[in-house]
Amino acid sequence: MTTELTKRAPKKTETHTFVYDRKTEREVEWTTGTYQGIAVGRGKGRRVIDPEEVQRLAAIGMRKSEIARWFDVNDDSLGRTFHRQLELGRIELRQRLRQAQIDLALSGNAIMLIFLGKNYLEQADIPRNTEEQAPLPWKD
Repeated sequence: MTTELTKRAPKKTETHTFVYDRKTEREVEWTTGTYQGIAVGRGKGRRVIDPEEVQRLAAIGMRKSEIARWFDVNDDSLGRTFHRQLELGRIELRQRLRQAQIDLALSGNAIMLIFLGKNYLEQADIPRNTEEQAPLPWKD
């Protein structure tokens, strides 16, 4: 007899409250719910944070301190708990930027072609003098 363990997400519960917002002069709906994530912090400062949300924020270029402020947690705690998600988000950002640069260069943008040539192909405006590029000696 085999037993299969399955992960079950908690049931989502929601409570809706309507509040009048003086700034926008309209009715705003506040929702309270439970959701799944990783607990960060202790006591009253404890927050439940979705790892995918941390990765998404890192992928749009937010720094660790900005993400920590967004979730109202200590940035050291966020860095220890979500190190992998922060790194994956940064990798995703670099990949998208690199792809955008290459697309721009291939569409004929001369400035981007020069930039990528210098950075990826080690091309330079001024030739470097190395032993390989030294002129041949003259013999009389």
